[in-house]
Amino acid sequence: MKSSNCTAIVIAHRLTTIRNADRIAFVADGRVKELGSHEELMARNGHYCRLVNAQKQNARTEDTRSQEQRKSTKLIEEGEEPGLENGEKTHEQEEDAFSLKRARKMAADDMKQLLVGAFGALLTGATIPVWGVLFAFTLEQLFTPVAYCEGAQCHSEWLSIADGLQHNSFFLALYWVLIAIATIIGNVLLFRGFGLASERLNKRVRDESFIALVRQEVGFFDQRSVASLTSELQEDATRIQTFSNEPIRSAALAVSSFLTGVVLSFVFMWPLALLGLASLPLLLGAAALKVSEATGEDEDDSEETEDTQCPGGIVVETLLNIRTVASLALEQQRFEAYKLAVVQTEPISFTNSTLKGIRSGITGLVEQWITALQLWFGGWLLFHYPTTFNFIDFLIANFAFLFSLVGLGAAWQNISDRAATEASAGRIFYLLDRQSAIDPLSEEGRKLD
Repeated sequence: MKSSNCTAIVIAHRLTTIRNADRIAFVADGRVKELGSHEELMARNGHYCRLVNAQKQNARTEDTRSQEQRKSTKLIEEGEEPGLENGEKTHEQEEDAFSLKRARKMAADDMKQLLVGAFGALLTGATIPVWGVLFAFTLEQLFTPVAYCEGAQCHSEWLSIADGLQHNSFFLALYWVLIAIATIIGNVLLFRGFGLASERLNKRVRDESFIALVRQEVGFFDQRSVASLTSELQEDATRIQTFSNEPIRSAALAVSSFLTGVVLSFVFMWPLALLGLASLPLLLGAAALKVSEATGEDEDDSEETEDTQCPGGIVVETLLNIRTVASLALEQQRFEAYKLAVVQTEPISFTNSTLKGIRSGITGLVEQWITALQLWFGGWLLFHYPTTFNFIDFLIANFAFLFSLVGLGAAWQNISDRAATEASAGRIFYLLDRQSAIDPLSEEGRKLD
Protein backbone atom coordinates (compact mmCIF):
# COMPACT_ATOMS: atom_id res chain seq x y z
CA MET A 1 0.00 0.00 0.00
CA LYS A 2 2.82 2.38 0.87
CA SER A 3 4.79 1.66 -2.26
CA SER A 4 4.19 4.01 -5.20
CA ASN A 5 6.08 1.96 -7.77
CA CYS A 6 3.30 -0.54 -8.47
CA THR A 7 -0.45 -0.83 -8.62
CA ALA A 8 -2.05 -3.16 -6.01
CA ILE A 9 -5.61 -4.43 -6.15
CA VAL A 10 -6.85 -5.55 -2.72
CA ILE A 11 -10.13 -7.29 -1.88
CA ALA A 12 -10.76 -7.01 1.86
CA HIS A 13 -13.53 -7.21 4.40
CA ARG A 14 -11.54 -5.68 7.24
CA LEU A 15 -11.57 -1.99 6.29
CA THR A 16 -8.41 -1.05 8.18
CA THR A 17 -6.51 -3.00 5.52
CA ILE A 18 -7.55 -0.59 2.74
CA ARG A 19 -7.84 2.61 4.73
CA ASN A 20 -4.79 4.16 2.98
CA ALA A 21 -5.72 3.02 -0.53
CA ASP A 22 -5.93 5.74 -3.23
CA ARG A 23 -9.27 4.53 -4.51
CA ILE A 24 -11.80 2.37 -2.70
CA ALA A 25 -14.72 0.71 -4.52
CA PHE A 26 -17.76 -0.44 -2.54
CA VAL A 27 -19.32 -3.39 -4.43
CA ALA A 28 -22.84 -4.69 -3.70
CA ASP A 29 -25.33 -6.72 -5.76
CA GLY A 30 -22.67 -7.19 -8.43
CA ARG A 31 -22.23 -3.44 -9.02
CA VAL A 32 -19.91 -0.67 -7.88
CA LYS A 33 -22.02 1.50 -5.56
CA GLU A 34 -19.35 3.97 -4.39
CA LEU A 35 -15.82 4.91 -5.54
CA GLY A 36 -13.26 7.21 -3.92
CA SER A 37 -10.71 7.55 -1.16
CA HIS A 38 -11.44 6.80 2.49
CA GLU A 39 -12.03 10.47 3.37
CA GLU A 40 -14.27 11.04 0.36
CA LEU A 41 -16.43 7.99 1.05
CA MET A 42 -16.75 8.85 4.74
CA ALA A 43 -17.88 12.35 3.82
CA ARG A 44 -20.68 10.95 1.62
CA ASN A 45 -22.12 9.11 4.66
CA GLY A 46 -23.18 6.23 2.40
CA HIS A 47 -22.66 2.48 2.28
CA TYR A 48 -18.96 2.62 3.05
CA CYS A 49 -19.45 4.96 5.99
CA ARG A 50 -22.10 2.72 7.53
CA LEU A 51 -19.86 -0.31 7.08
CA VAL A 52 -16.96 1.42 8.84
CA ASN A 53 -19.18 2.44 11.75
CA ALA A 54 -20.57 -1.12 11.99
CA GLN A 55 -17.07 -2.57 12.25
CA LYS A 56 -16.18 -0.11 14.99
CA GLN A 57 -19.29 -1.17 16.89
CA ASN A 58 -18.34 -4.82 16.42
CA ALA A 59 -14.89 -4.13 17.79
CA ARG A 60 -16.42 -2.65 20.97
CA THR A 61 -18.71 -5.67 21.22
CA GLU A 62 -15.75 -8.04 20.93
CA ASP A 63 -14.01 -6.21 23.78
CA THR A 64 -17.12 -6.61 25.94
CA ARG A 65 -17.37 -10.29 24.99
CA SER A 66 -13.72 -10.84 25.95
CA GLN A 67 -14.40 -9.35 29.36
CA GLU A 68 -17.41 -11.65 29.78
CA GLN A 69 -15.32 -14.63 28.71
CA ARG A 70 -12.69 -13.82 31.30
CA LYS A 71 -15.46 -13.51 33.88
CA SER A 72 -16.85 -16.89 32.77
CA THR A 73 -13.42 -18.49 33.11
CA LYS A 74 -13.17 -17.15 36.63
CA LEU A 75 -16.57 -18.66 37.46
CA ILE A 76 -15.41 -22.05 36.15
CA GLU A 77 -12.30 -21.90 38.32
CA GLU A 78 -14.54 -21.15 41.33
CA GLY A 79 -16.71 -24.18 40.60
CA GLU A 80 -19.68 -22.49 38.94
CA GLU A 81 -20.96 -23.39 35.47
CA PRO A 82 -22.35 -20.61 33.26
CA GLY A 83 -25.00 -21.45 30.73
CA LEU A 84 -26.48 -24.25 32.84
CA GLU A 85 -29.96 -22.96 32.29
CA ASN A 86 -29.56 -23.24 28.51
CA GLY A 87 -28.21 -26.79 28.87
CA GLU A 88 -31.22 -27.86 30.90
CA LYS A 89 -33.54 -26.29 28.35
CA THR A 90 -31.79 -28.15 25.53
CA HIS A 91 -32.08 -31.42 27.49
CA GLU A 92 -35.81 -30.90 27.93
CA GLN A 93 -36.21 -30.19 24.21
CA GLU A 94 -34.35 -33.41 23.39
CA GLU A 95 -36.68 -35.41 25.62
CA ASP A 96 -39.73 -33.85 23.99
CA ALA A 97 -38.36 -34.61 20.52
CA PHE A 98 -38.52 -38.39 21.07
CA SER A 99 -41.20 -40.19 19.04
CA LEU A 100 -41.55 -43.97 19.01
CA LYS A 101 -43.64 -43.88 15.84
CA ARG A 102 -40.97 -41.84 14.06
CA ALA A 103 -38.20 -44.18 15.22
CA ARG A 104 -40.02 -47.19 13.80
CA LYS A 105 -40.93 -45.35 10.62
CA MET A 106 -37.24 -44.74 9.90
CA ALA A 107 -36.81 -48.50 9.36
CA ALA A 108 -39.63 -48.78 6.80
CA ASP A 109 -37.16 -48.74 3.90
CA ASP A 110 -35.62 -51.99 5.17
CA MET A 111 -38.84 -53.98 5.54
CA LYS A 112 -37.65 -56.76 3.19
CA GLN A 113 -34.53 -57.32 5.28
CA LEU A 114 -36.61 -57.26 8.47
CA LEU A 115 -38.95 -59.92 7.08
CA VAL A 116 -35.97 -62.11 6.15
CA GLY A 117 -34.57 -61.68 9.64
CA ALA A 118 -37.96 -62.43 11.23
CA PHE A 119 -38.25 -65.67 9.26
CA GLY A 120 -34.76 -66.63 10.40
CA ALA A 121 -35.73 -65.85 14.00
CA LEU A 122 -38.85 -68.05 13.74
CA LEU A 123 -36.81 -70.92 12.30
CA THR A 124 -34.07 -70.55 14.90
CA GLY A 125 -36.55 -70.35 17.76
CA ALA A 126 -38.45 -73.45 16.60
CA THR A 127 -35.28 -75.56 16.42
CA ILE A 128 -34.29 -74.91 20.06
CA PRO A 129 -37.08 -77.04 21.66
CA VAL A 130 -36.48 -79.72 19.03
CA TRP A 131 -32.98 -79.99 20.47
CA GLY A 132 -34.68 -81.07 23.67
CA VAL A 133 -36.66 -83.76 21.84
CA LEU A 134 -33.51 -85.20 20.26
CA PHE A 135 -31.71 -84.92 23.58
CA ALA A 136 -34.50 -86.97 25.18
CA PHE A 137 -34.19 -89.71 22.55
CA THR A 138 -30.41 -89.66 22.99
CA LEU A 139 -30.79 -90.23 26.73
CA GLU A 140 -33.21 -93.06 26.08
CA GLN A 141 -30.64 -94.69 23.82
CA LEU A 142 -27.87 -94.32 26.40
CA PHE A 143 -29.97 -95.72 29.25
CA THR A 144 -31.82 -98.51 27.45
CA PRO A 145 -32.30 -101.31 30.02
CA VAL A 146 -31.21 -104.84 29.14
CA ALA A 147 -33.01 -107.61 31.08
CA TYR A 148 -31.03 -110.28 32.86
CA CYS A 149 -30.76 -113.41 30.72
CA GLU A 150 -29.21 -116.88 31.01
CA GLY A 151 -28.77 -119.48 28.34
CA ALA A 152 -27.83 -119.78 24.70
CA GLN A 153 -30.68 -117.59 23.50
CA CYS A 154 -29.23 -114.61 25.40
CA HIS A 155 -26.57 -113.97 22.79
CA SER A 156 -29.12 -113.62 19.98
CA GLU A 157 -31.28 -111.39 22.18
CA TRP A 158 -28.34 -109.13 22.99
CA LEU A 159 -27.46 -108.90 19.30
CA SER A 160 -31.04 -107.92 18.52
CA ILE A 161 -30.96 -105.15 21.16
CA ALA A 162 -27.55 -103.95 19.89
CA ASP A 163 -28.79 -103.86 16.30
CA GLY A 164 -31.83 -101.86 17.37
CA LEU A 165 -29.68 -99.36 19.29
CA GLN A 166 -27.33 -98.99 16.33
CA HIS A 167 -30.24 -98.46 13.93
CA ASN A 168 -31.82 -95.84 16.18
CA SER A 169 -28.46 -94.14 16.69
CA PHE A 170 -28.01 -93.71 12.94
CA PHE A 171 -31.43 -92.12 12.65
CA LEU A 172 -30.75 -89.87 15.64
CA ALA A 173 -27.48 -88.74 14.07
CA LEU A 174 -29.32 -87.93 10.85
CA TYR A 175 -31.90 -85.90 12.75
CA TRP A 176 -29.14 -84.05 14.59
CA VAL A 177 -27.55 -83.16 11.25
CA LEU A 178 -30.89 -81.90 9.91
CA ILE A 179 -31.43 -79.79 13.03
CA ALA A 180 -27.89 -78.42 12.73
CA ILE A 181 -28.55 -77.44 9.10
CA ALA A 182 -31.86 -75.80 10.03
CA THR A 183 -30.14 -73.93 12.88
CA ILE A 184 -27.38 -72.68 10.57
CA ILE A 185 -29.89 -71.51 7.95
CA GLY A 186 -32.06 -69.82 10.57
CA ASN A 187 -29.13 -67.97 12.17
CA VAL A 188 -27.73 -66.91 8.79
CA LEU A 189 -31.11 -65.46 7.78
CA LEU A 190 -31.56 -63.87 11.21
CA PHE A 191 -28.19 -62.13 11.35
CA ARG A 192 -28.13 -61.22 7.69
CA GLY A 193 -31.63 -59.75 7.67
CA PHE A 194 -31.44 -57.77 10.90
CA GLY A 195 -27.74 -56.98 10.51
CA LEU A 196 -28.21 -55.54 7.02
CA ALA A 197 -31.26 -53.55 8.13
CA SER A 198 -29.37 -52.21 11.16
CA GLU A 199 -26.37 -51.09 9.12
CA ARG A 200 -28.52 -49.37 6.50
CA LEU A 201 -30.55 -47.58 9.16
CA ASN A 202 -27.37 -46.67 11.01
CA LYS A 203 -25.84 -45.18 7.86
CA ARG A 204 -28.95 -43.13 7.03
CA VAL A 205 -29.17 -41.74 10.54
CA ARG A 206 -25.46 -40.87 10.64
CA ASP A 207 -25.59 -39.18 7.25
CA GLU A 208 -28.62 -37.09 8.18
CA SER A 209 -27.17 -36.26 11.61
CA PHE A 210 -23.84 -35.14 10.14
CA ILE A 211 -25.60 -32.92 7.60
CA ALA A 212 -27.67 -31.44 10.42
CA LEU A 213 -24.51 -30.82 12.45
CA VAL A 214 -22.69 -28.90 9.74
CA ARG A 215 -25.80 -26.77 9.23
CA GLN A 216 -25.73 -25.48 12.81
CA GLU A 217 -24.39 -22.07 13.70
CA VAL A 218 -21.33 -21.61 15.91
CA GLY A 219 -23.48 -20.89 18.96
CA PHE A 220 -24.86 -24.43 18.90
CA PHE A 221 -21.40 -25.85 19.59
CA ASP A 222 -21.00 -23.61 22.62
CA GLN A 223 -23.59 -25.75 24.41
CA ARG A 224 -21.74 -29.02 23.84
CA SER A 225 -18.16 -30.04 23.27
CA VAL A 226 -17.11 -31.48 19.93
CA ALA A 227 -16.02 -34.68 21.70
CA SER A 228 -19.50 -35.28 23.13
CA LEU A 229 -21.14 -34.49 19.79
CA THR A 230 -19.00 -36.97 17.86
CA SER A 231 -19.49 -39.63 20.55
CA GLU A 232 -23.25 -39.15 20.47
CA LEU A 233 -23.23 -39.22 16.67
CA GLN A 234 -21.65 -42.67 16.83
CA GLU A 235 -23.62 -44.19 19.72
CA ASP A 236 -27.03 -42.58 19.27
CA ALA A 237 -27.28 -43.58 15.62
CA THR A 238 -26.53 -47.19 16.56
CA ARG A 239 -29.25 -47.28 19.22
CA ILE A 240 -32.04 -46.20 16.87
CA GLN A 241 -32.39 -49.77 15.63
CA THR A 242 -33.54 -50.73 19.14
CA PHE A 243 -37.04 -49.50 18.32
CA SER A 244 -37.36 -51.36 15.02
CA ASN A 245 -35.06 -54.38 14.74
CA GLU A 246 -34.81 -55.57 18.33
CA PRO A 247 -38.58 -55.88 19.02
CA ILE A 248 -39.16 -57.93 15.86
CA ARG A 249 -36.15 -60.19 16.47
CA SER A 250 -36.92 -60.76 20.15
CA ALA A 251 -40.65 -61.32 19.67
CA ALA A 252 -40.22 -63.75 16.75
CA LEU A 253 -37.51 -65.76 18.50
CA ALA A 254 -39.33 -65.88 21.85
CA VAL A 255 -42.78 -66.74 20.48
CA SER A 256 -41.45 -69.43 18.15
CA SER A 257 -39.31 -71.10 20.80
CA PHE A 258 -41.84 -70.95 23.62
CA LEU A 259 -44.88 -72.07 21.61
CA THR A 260 -43.00 -74.98 20.04
CA GLY A 261 -41.74 -76.17 23.42
CA VAL A 262 -45.10 -75.83 25.17
CA VAL A 263 -46.98 -77.63 22.38
CA LEU A 264 -44.52 -80.54 22.42
CA SER A 265 -44.70 -80.72 26.20
CA PHE A 266 -48.52 -80.80 26.20
CA VAL A 267 -48.62 -83.49 23.49
CA PHE A 268 -46.36 -85.94 25.33
CA MET A 269 -47.17 -85.23 29.02
CA TRP A 270 -49.72 -82.50 29.60
CA PRO A 271 -49.71 -82.56 33.47
CA LEU A 272 -45.97 -81.83 33.47
CA ALA A 273 -46.55 -79.03 30.96
CA LEU A 274 -49.16 -77.50 33.28
CA LEU A 275 -46.68 -77.61 36.15
CA GLY A 276 -44.10 -75.91 33.94
CA LEU A 277 -46.52 -73.11 33.05
CA ALA A 278 -47.47 -72.66 36.72
CA SER A 279 -43.80 -72.34 37.72
CA LEU A 280 -42.96 -70.05 34.80
CA PRO A 281 -43.48 -66.76 36.74
CA LEU A 282 -40.96 -67.89 39.37
CA LEU A 283 -38.47 -68.88 36.67
CA LEU A 284 -38.88 -65.58 34.84
CA GLY A 285 -38.50 -63.66 38.09
CA ALA A 286 -35.27 -65.51 38.91
CA ALA A 287 -34.00 -64.91 35.39
CA ALA A 288 -34.83 -61.21 35.65
CA LEU A 289 -32.86 -60.94 38.90
CA LYS A 290 -29.92 -62.69 37.29
CA VAL A 291 -30.01 -60.39 34.26
CA SER A 292 -30.29 -57.25 36.43
CA GLU A 293 -27.33 -58.45 38.48
CA ALA A 294 -25.26 -59.13 35.38
CA THR A 295 -26.05 -55.74 33.82
CA GLY A 296 -25.70 -53.79 37.07
CA GLU A 297 -29.33 -52.62 37.09
CA ASP A 298 -29.74 -53.80 40.70
CA GLU A 299 -27.21 -51.24 41.92
CA ASP A 300 -28.27 -48.01 43.55
CA ASP A 301 -28.73 -45.28 40.93
CA SER A 302 -28.93 -42.46 43.44
CA GLU A 303 -25.19 -41.86 43.37
CA GLU A 304 -24.68 -42.38 39.65
CA THR A 305 -22.90 -39.62 37.81
CA GLU A 306 -22.80 -38.62 34.19
CA ASP A 307 -20.19 -40.09 31.91
CA THR A 308 -18.24 -36.84 31.93
CA GLN A 309 -18.08 -36.92 35.75
CA CYS A 310 -16.70 -40.46 36.08
CA PRO A 311 -12.91 -40.92 36.33
CA GLY A 312 -12.58 -42.12 32.73
CA GLY A 313 -14.79 -39.31 31.45
CA ILE A 314 -12.73 -36.69 33.27
CA VAL A 315 -9.50 -38.10 31.82
CA VAL A 316 -10.89 -38.17 28.27
CA GLU A 317 -12.35 -34.66 28.51
CA THR A 318 -9.16 -33.27 29.99
CA LEU A 319 -6.90 -34.80 27.33
CA LEU A 320 -9.20 -33.73 24.50
CA ASN A 321 -9.09 -30.15 25.78
CA ILE A 322 -5.53 -30.18 27.11
CA ARG A 323 -4.65 -26.88 25.40
CA THR A 324 -7.51 -25.09 27.11
CA VAL A 325 -6.66 -26.71 30.45
CA ALA A 326 -3.02 -25.70 30.11
CA SER A 327 -3.78 -22.15 28.96
CA LEU A 328 -6.14 -21.56 31.89
CA ALA A 329 -3.86 -23.36 34.39
CA LEU A 330 -6.62 -25.82 35.36
CA GLU A 331 -4.35 -28.87 35.80
CA GLN A 332 -4.68 -28.98 39.59
CA GLN A 333 -8.44 -28.50 39.45
CA ARG A 334 -8.87 -31.36 36.97
CA PHE A 335 -6.64 -33.58 39.12
CA GLU A 336 -8.73 -32.84 42.21
CA ALA A 337 -11.92 -33.59 40.24
CA TYR A 338 -10.40 -36.90 39.14
CA LYS A 339 -9.47 -37.88 42.71
CA LEU A 340 -12.98 -37.01 43.93
CA ALA A 341 -14.55 -39.10 41.15
CA VAL A 342 -12.35 -42.07 42.07
CA VAL A 343 -13.48 -41.86 45.69
CA GLN A 344 -17.14 -41.65 44.67
CA THR A 345 -16.90 -44.69 42.40
CA GLU A 346 -15.21 -47.05 44.87
CA PRO A 347 -16.45 -50.65 45.12
CA ILE A 348 -19.81 -51.14 46.82
CA SER A 349 -19.93 -51.58 50.57
CA PHE A 350 -20.02 -54.84 52.52
CA THR A 351 -23.78 -54.58 53.05
CA ASN A 352 -24.54 -54.20 49.37
CA SER A 353 -22.21 -57.09 48.55
CA THR A 354 -23.99 -59.30 51.08
CA LEU A 355 -27.41 -58.43 49.69
CA LYS A 356 -26.16 -59.11 46.19
CA GLY A 357 -24.92 -62.54 47.24
CA ILE A 358 -28.26 -63.33 48.89
CA ARG A 359 -30.15 -62.38 45.73
CA SER A 360 -27.84 -64.54 43.65
CA GLY A 361 -28.35 -67.47 46.00
CA ILE A 362 -32.13 -67.08 45.92
CA THR A 363 -32.22 -67.14 42.11
CA GLY A 364 -30.18 -70.35 42.06
CA LEU A 365 -32.39 -71.88 44.78
CA VAL A 366 -35.57 -71.11 42.84
CA GLU A 367 -34.21 -72.59 39.60
CA GLN A 368 -32.92 -75.79 41.23
CA TRP A 369 -36.06 -76.23 43.34
CA ILE A 370 -38.33 -75.98 40.29
CA THR A 371 -36.14 -78.44 38.40
CA ALA A 372 -36.33 -80.89 41.32
CA LEU A 373 -40.12 -80.42 41.52
CA GLN A 374 -40.52 -81.24 37.82
CA LEU A 375 -38.37 -84.36 38.13
CA TRP A 376 -40.32 -85.53 41.17
CA PHE A 377 -43.68 -84.86 39.57
CA GLY A 378 -42.63 -86.63 36.37
CA GLY A 379 -41.57 -89.69 38.37
CA TRP A 380 -44.84 -89.59 40.30
CA LEU A 381 -46.82 -89.59 37.03
CA LEU A 382 -44.80 -92.51 35.64
CA PHE A 383 -45.36 -94.51 38.84
CA HIS A 384 -49.12 -93.90 39.15
CA TYR A 385 -50.03 -93.81 35.43
CA PRO A 386 -47.72 -96.33 33.73
CA THR A 387 -50.25 -97.08 31.00
CA THR A 388 -50.80 -93.43 30.11
CA PHE A 389 -47.23 -92.10 30.15
CA ASN A 390 -43.86 -93.72 29.63
CA PHE A 391 -40.26 -92.65 30.22
CA ILE A 392 -39.70 -91.17 26.76
CA ASP A 393 -42.87 -89.07 27.15
CA PHE A 394 -41.46 -87.63 30.36
CA LEU A 395 -38.08 -86.89 28.81
CA ILE A 396 -39.55 -85.15 25.75
CA ALA A 397 -42.04 -83.09 27.76
CA ASN A 398 -39.40 -82.05 30.28
CA PHE A 399 -36.57 -81.17 27.91
CA ALA A 400 -38.80 -79.54 25.29
CA PHE A 401 -40.11 -77.15 27.95
CA LEU A 402 -36.67 -76.48 29.44
CA PHE A 403 -35.11 -75.83 26.04
CA SER A 404 -37.96 -73.44 25.18
CA LEU A 405 -36.90 -71.39 28.21
CA VAL A 406 -33.38 -71.37 26.78
CA GLY A 407 -34.88 -69.88 23.64
CA LEU A 408 -36.63 -67.22 25.72
CA GLY A 409 -33.33 -66.29 27.32
CA ALA A 410 -31.62 -66.07 23.95
CA ALA A 411 -34.44 -63.90 22.60
CA TRP A 412 -34.14 -61.28 25.33
CA GLN A 413 -30.37 -61.39 25.61
CA ASN A 414 -28.46 -58.14 25.05
CA ILE A 415 -31.65 -56.06 25.07
CA SER A 416 -30.76 -52.36 25.14
CA ASP A 417 -31.63 -50.10 28.02
CA ARG A 418 -34.96 -48.48 27.19
CA ALA A 419 -34.24 -45.15 28.90
CA ALA A 420 -30.83 -44.80 27.26
CA THR A 421 -32.17 -45.60 23.80
CA GLU A 422 -35.02 -43.11 24.16
CA ALA A 423 -32.55 -40.42 25.21
CA SER A 424 -30.37 -41.23 22.20
CA ALA A 425 -33.32 -41.09 19.81
CA GLY A 426 -34.44 -37.80 21.35
CA ARG A 427 -31.02 -36.25 20.76
CA ILE A 428 -31.03 -37.44 17.14
CA PHE A 429 -34.53 -36.11 16.43
CA TYR A 430 -33.77 -32.80 18.16
CA LEU A 431 -30.66 -32.38 16.00
CA LEU A 432 -32.51 -33.28 12.78
CA ASP A 433 -35.40 -30.90 13.52
CA ARG A 434 -33.35 -27.99 14.84
CA GLN A 435 -33.43 -24.93 12.60
CA SER A 436 -30.03 -23.30 12.36
CA ALA A 437 -29.86 -19.54 12.84
CA ILE A 438 -27.24 -19.40 10.06
CA ASP A 439 -27.60 -22.30 7.63
CA PRO A 440 -24.53 -22.54 5.35
CA LEU A 441 -26.25 -25.15 3.15
CA SER A 442 -29.42 -23.18 2.58
CA GLU A 443 -30.25 -22.18 -1.00
CA GLU A 444 -32.54 -19.35 0.05
CA GLY A 445 -31.68 -15.68 -0.25
CA ARG A 446 -30.65 -13.39 -3.05
CA LYS A 447 -28.39 -14.74 -5.80
CA LEU A 448 -26.09 -12.55 -7.89
CA ASP A 449 -26.60 -12.44 -11.64
